[in-house]
Amino acid sequence: MILVDSSFAIEWFLGKEVVSNTPILGKALGILPQQFTEILVFFGKRINDLSPIIHELEPISLIVPEKVELYEACYMYLEIKKRKPKISLADAICAAVAKKRKYPIATFDLDFQSLGFSEKDGLWYFA
Repeated sequence: MILVDSSFAIEWFLGKEVVSNTPILGKALGILPQQFTEILVFFGKRINDLSPIIHELEPISLIVPEKVELYEACYMYLEIKKRKPKISLADAICAAVAKKRKYPIATFDLDFQSLGFSEKDGLWYFA
């Protein structure tokens, strides 16, 4: 399973070439409710009809974080927030889920570096 971050999905749905360098074709994809909502909000500010975006998101499995992952996200977020004030809680939740389940993340958001992830072959892994 590869977790899809909103930064990746937005570039993907906009048809950006940079997405083609990420090895996701044929892989199982998952998305958290936080990232799902961020994507809808991003496009909802720009287009009136969200149905094409919803159609693109439909095949991606919705991954619901477990309580223990939310606890971990809280600790990660509070620790990183001391050094990096603009860190996203949604990113911390995604990072905690990916860390516990050993999932890579498809993202273009360099904030995952602060959360202990490093990029390898177009995907981000917990170090």
